[in-house]
Amino acid sequence: MGYSRLMSPLQILKGKQVEIVYQGVLYKGVLVDADETSLHLKTGDCVVILPMSDVSDMREGYEPK
Repeated sequence: MGYSRLMSPLQILKGKQVEIVYQGVLYKGVLVDADETSLHLKTGDCVVILPMSDVSDMREGYEPK
């Protein structure tokens, strides 16, 4: 069994640049932490906590300016 099969997609994305759609709004930042109830996203100088219940999409990647 490969290492990536043991990790959840959220664990794999931790520390990476991500785009998250939450209640129809696109958030971009670094995924700091995640669990079954919320995501912690570093956007600029602050950390935004988003409840998982209203996250409709999450994907890796974007290049910060």
